[in-house]
Amino acid sequence: MTPARDPAVSIARGLGIILVVLGHCFDPFSWYPIYSYHMALFFLLAGYVFNPRHREDPKRYVLARAKRLLAPYFLYNLLFAGLTALAAATLGLWTDLAPFSLRALVYEPLTTGHQFPLFNGGWFLVTLFFVQLAYLPLPRFLRGDGPARELAATGLLALVCVLVGKGFDLSLLGTQLGKVGFGLFFYACGRRARAWNGLSGLVSARGVTASVVSAVLLSCLGAKTIYNLSTMSFSGNPLLVFFTSLSGSLLVFWLARQLAATSRPASLLVVLGDNTVPIMCLHLIFFFLLNCLLIPLTGTDPAMLDNTLFGVSAPRLYPLYVATGLFGPIAAVRLARAAVSALDSRHKTASR
Repeated sequence: MTPARDPAVSIARGLGIILVVLGHCFDPFSWYPIYSYHMALFFLLAGYVFNPRHREDPKRYVLARAKRLLAPYFLYNLLFAGLTALAAATLGLWTDLAPFSLRALVYEPLTTGHQFPLFNGGWFLVTLFFVQLAYLPLPRFLRGDGPARELAATGLLALVCVLVGKGFDLSLLGTQLGKVGFGLFFYACGRRARAWNGLSGLVSARGVTASVVSAVLLSCLGAKTIYNLSTMSFSGNPLLVFFTSLSGSLLVFWLARQLAATSRPASLLVVLGDNTVPIMCLHLIFFFLLNCLLIPLTGTDPAMLDNTLFGVSAPRLYPLYVATGLFGPIAAVRLARAAVSALDSRHKTASR
């Protein structure tokens, strides 16, 4: 079985996208904060399924990745430009934005990816594309494809990016370069983990227990790290960023392997894992729609609609937000595909 078809990888993606959606509405895991590892997990999983043969035909690989990541991103970007303009005209929200400007449609998506309030979650797709692009020629720059040299070089680069992010207010372009440098290390970790003989011993109950206990002890000592990779904002010890990222990813991957041995819970997670792109791009608009429903019912200030991460009574209702953020996008995409298929069938019938 190839890594790309390994059910544990799909399940890990499913668990990861749950963490993304959960992190945007309410984080119940204060002892192991979601924002201390969840984006590193996705870089690691992407590297885990990387096939070195792609380097034999880099042009084909880049085009395939652009079709998989950039094409849907920019289509969603155009959709949210229209939605932002509609919200500004009808609801008076985000009137300071210029949704159809060249900056919003081209420049910002290639940097921070924060051009539209309801589309902030999609930035990862562009960053992942650049990480995969940067990884292709890496052996040429390092004059070899050895794991030690690769991990040392990318780890040093990631540390520099974290330190720069901690010490400076980065420009839009600098933020994107920092995210790519950070993600490249975890992408390399994923790729090397697949061929590492010690992975099975690490992804075990003993390895995960040691990792989690260490993280909890550090948390009890006040050494908690929650970083926001989308803006290159880091707090606390820079080395702890790497520990929490790797230990959290290890915990998710171990859990995914356990679930891969079962059928019922794993099947749902595989569906989520196979729909990470639409969920990542669309879950905030479903939060917004839920807020539009709940705000009048609860007498909450309507001005809170300006905050797309706002959740009405988040500690109590976060399961509702998570379910809406996960399954709303899947339903929307399936309905859109069904509508396109129906129109196509009608067109073929009419042309006969």
